[in-house]
Amino acid sequence: METIQTADGVICRSTHMTAFSAIIDPLPFPFPGNDYRPISPTQEKILKILSSIGSGLSIIGLAGTILTYGLFRFNVQSTHNTLTLPT
Repeated sequence: METIQTADGVICRSTHMTAFSAIIDPLPFPFPGNDYRPISPTQEKILKILSSIGSGLSIIGLAGTILTYGLFRFNVQSTHNTLTLPT
């Protein structure tokens, strides 16, 4: 990884992208010395589908969490005032 500081800002260069960064920024900013290759329309379509599926699953999980909390919040009994001693 290389970091270049200029009057306009800081440029960080790396030789790899993690899977998360590829989804967040599938079209990295081209600059001199960067191994910039635009993605194909097929790759862009696949990334959009995967992003939609991932977002949908996240929303379903959040809804399930909220629903579970709403249904069971009164059924949970606190045990902080109970002390169990071995006999």
